[in-house]
Amino acid sequence: PGIFADADAAYVLSYSLLMLHTDQHNDQVKKKMTVEEFIRNNRKINDGEDLPEEMLVDLYNSIATHEIRIQADGNQFELSHAQWLDIVKRSGTPQGILVSCTMQPIFDYDMFAMIWGPTIASISVVFDQAEDESIVQYTIDGFLSVAHLASVLHFCDAIDNLVISLCKFITTLNPKGNESGAFIEDSKAMLALVTMFCIVNQYGDCVRSGWRSVIDCIVKLHHLHLLPSKVTDMEEVRNILKHSNARSFNKKEETSILQSVSNFLSFDSGKSKPEVKTPEEEEAEKRITTYIESCHIEEIFTESKFLEAESLEYLVSALIWSAGETPKGIANSEEEEERALLCLDLLISTTIRNRDRIELTWAKTFEHLKSIIDSATLLSPLVEKGVFGLLRICQRLVPYKDDM
Repeated sequence: PGIFADADAAYVLSYSLLMLHTDQHNDQVKKKMTVEEFIRNNRKINDGEDLPEEMLVDLYNSIATHEIRIQADGNQFELSHAQWLDIVKRSGTPQGILVSCTMQPIFDYDMFAMIWGPTIASISVVFDQAEDESIVQYTIDGFLSVAHLASVLHFCDAIDNLVISLCKFITTLNPKGNESGAFIEDSKAMLALVTMFCIVNQYGDCVRSGWRSVIDCIVKLHHLHLLPSKVTDMEEVRNILKHSNARSFNKKEETSILQSVSNFLSFDSGKSKPEVKTPEEEEAEKRITTYIESCHIEEIFTESKFLEAESLEYLVSALIWSAGETPKGIANSEEEEERALLCLDLLISTTIRNRDRIELTWAKTFEHLKSIIDSATLLSPLVEKGVFGLLRICQRLVPYKDDM
């Protein structure tokens, strides 16, 4: 700064330095340019004036002494032994001290906004195609790193995209070919599951539209008897179940965990033929159980009182949306009613957990309960649970919220 009169002077000097580098380090050039010739070639380039001679001499000596070498692959810079020794020597001088930049991160948000989409897409492709365990682990670390940056910058769109992308892996990967191949695909799906819930539990404040995919995944796990009992064994849910005669979710024919995961990944609703489990299948069952338990799905609802207000509102809306509409006078199918019952349980639990800020959840929760009760023509498990859930909310909130 202060040396160049205009940008043209800098461009001309830069080109001159490239020519000097070629002259000094190309073996085919027999007669090398001298420092005097270099200075003469660069006269009057600074808007008709000369550049400082001492600067030109320093540039000449630096270029003549240090060759810039690029390896054949074009990606790595190679330092000679002498250059490395020079760097080590200079690192011990005051000029070699690392100085932290105190400038505010002015462009971080804009830069992240430009790269997060292609980054997630690229990582997803590698995750989908990778078979090597170490590469898969790198992709998981990549997903988590993007989530961390998005959380720091409070970039909710990126978190939502991550959650939705991981949920797609969970519901579209299909067992293929032989058993070992199926185990690999199952393990990858379970890794996506754990990663998705890890992001949701750690960065839930930034989740918005992604809650719909999360709740849909939870409902699918429940339908296939893969949802940990901790999720439906929360205090608020237990108290509702005590008073409700809802049909049991366990009347269906029991299936193995491995078969349930196969159905979960392939949307196969058909009944499987009973098979004798091999040791490999038993080991896979244990691994899958461990994966799902490590997701800590119950913490989404037990810790919802710590969510930011906007994220909590989206979570409540997602539960109501996932529960589906309650048509008047028309009985839901068994699967639809199971879904509605589970979502209602989780909605009531979330509402009670957030009693100190009930104004954020009450309007939507009340409208949903009211629609369930108003649509009833006959007593049903969903109506019973809606009535007792409403009473439970009132029992827990009236002592604290007189205006309700």
